[in-house]
Amino acid sequence: MLIDGFFCGTLIHFAVKCKKYLITSMAVMIFILIGAEHCIADAPYLMVNFSLINLLKFLLVIVGNSLGAILIENILKKER
Repeated sequence: MLIDGFFCGTLIHFAVKCKKYLITSMAVMIFILIGAEHCIADAPYLMVNFSLINLLKFLLVIVGNSLGAILIENILKKER
């Protein structure tokens, strides 16, 4: 869950920062095709099927999304 969240955070942050339609579209399509976990998309599922295990998985996804976005942001800053 952490690794899936990491890839999602990386791809979606890259798509938002890129601002080129083709690259943004490709990043979103890759995110969808690999089935990465996104905390915002997973929130309704947590509310429907709440349990301690699902909450822990949700927290792992949040951490993964955050770490992926932070990593790609730092990489993009160094390239400028």
